[in-house]
Amino acid sequence: MKKLYSTALSVFFILFLVSCEKENINSYNDDDNSQNDIELTEYEQQLVDELDQIVTPLNGFAHTLDNSDLDVFSDYGDATIIGLGEATHGTKEFFQMKHRLFKYFVEEHGFKIFGFEADMGESIYIDRFITTDIGTIDEVMTKMHFWTWRTEEVKELILWMKEYNSGKNEEDWIHFVGVDCQFATYNTELI
Repeated sequence: MKKLYSTALSVFFILFLVSCEKENINSYNDDDNSQNDIELTEYEQQLVDELDQIVTPLNGFAHTLDNSDLDVFSDYGDATIIGLGEATHGTKEFFQMKHRLFKYFVEEHGFKIFGFEADMGESIYIDRFITTDIGTIDEVMTKMHFWTWRTEEVKELILWMKEYNSGKNEEDWIHFVGVDCQFATYNTELI
């Protein structure tokens, strides 16, 4: 059943990305900005029509948007783990959508942990910043090994998580957890 949820969420997320732009599939802008028609085969048009029946467009990527359009994900509210992938590392919109979905699942369904493809050691520093205000955002961001995680979008997520935890009891905190153990950089000082 969990595999079904993961597969369904992955397919939905891919379909969501396909539907993000509300452009007419039958036209595009060329270099001189004039409209040109693209002729679709009957089969291609059938696929487009079928996708139009199952794809639910969302209002955008920004985590500051309200959650009303994310109700399409409510069936996953009882899941134990939800996997959010991306086609490329470092793409702004992918990570903004992850942030928005995580925020939705925290606020609407009580999720507590953001598992991140980041080194476990560096993530301990980030989690300490989020939960107990140890360090600064710049200090914890510089501990991240990969440039793909030292971005404004990741920074916004970390700051939102810190703000969310502010004034809450420890049992209500959300956490940032690294699920990779690629480096020993911080092991000695964390012992």
